[in-house]
Amino acid sequence: MGRYIADFVCYRANLVIEVDGGVHQLPDVAVRDLERDAWLISQGYTVLRFTTRQVEDDINGVVRTVRNTVSNRLKRAI
Repeated sequence: MGRYIADFVCYRANLVIEVDGGVHQLPDVAVRDLERDAWLISQGYTVLRFTTRQVEDDINGVVRTVRNTVSNRLKRAI
């Protein structure tokens, strides 16, 4: 996506999903993430970020958040 690589993308809903490991807590990586998210948002995307721990410990909550976001994004597109 542009000069970036997304973990997951749903073009129909303009949604990017990122699953971040511990390296994303490092200040320089966090700054790059903010710049990347700003660019994606400027292109009309919503960016959802989850930690690896969230995915491992609460996959149902993660899926629920993704489903709700996709549903809301698609409703706006209609």
